[in-house]
Amino acid sequence: MYYKPWTVIPMIGFFFLGITAFHEVAPASILFLGFFYLIDRWLWKFPPFSWIFVIDNFSGTYEGKQECFIRRDNQIRKVYLDIKVIIAQTGSNIVVNAFYNNHKEVSSNSHSTFCVITKTEDEQHFKIIYQYAKEGSRNLDAHFGTSIIKVIKEKRECYLEGTYYTDQQLNPTHGHYIRLKRTSRRTSHPS
Repeated sequence: MYYKPWTVIPMIGFFFLGITAFHEVAPASILFLGFFYLIDRWLWKFPPFSWIFVIDNFSGTYEGKQECFIRRDNQIRKVYLDIKVIIAQTGSNIVVNAFYNNHKEVSSNSHSTFCVITKTEDEQHFKIIYQYAKEGSRNLDAHFGTSIIKVIKEKRECYLEGTYYTDQQLNPTHGHYIRLKRTSRRTSHPS
């Protein structure tokens, strides 16, 4: 959960006020859970509800280049792939999907299987750390990887940059996300 610690006490107090008002636990619990479901799902990104969370809203579509170092036949080759990263977020959950469209280099799409948001060491930005599963393609076996992405907000713009590595046994890869820019707030996947 990404709630600020000082918000937990008022939430518990609200719950007990509900029990007192209804004189029963069940109706108060249903009301309480329904209210916080609405906050977590939709209202979390708008004031005053956004003030109870420790994270910002990173949802949207980011586009740019991914620099990849690919090892094949004992040689390391550097390639650049066009990437579209889509982040879908609620108050308590975040999902990251990556879509590739490059005619020169065959790649495949990926989706996060585990994701955490934390502050950077200097507490100026946020980091999204996630593990992902990557679908197989003609030249790549299905595999898993880890990405560590820093979210940079400058004025009204939002960017992603960071690193990744994979667990491919025969051809392990690693690389960088090169300043992916948020191009829209949409979170729908490309067709």
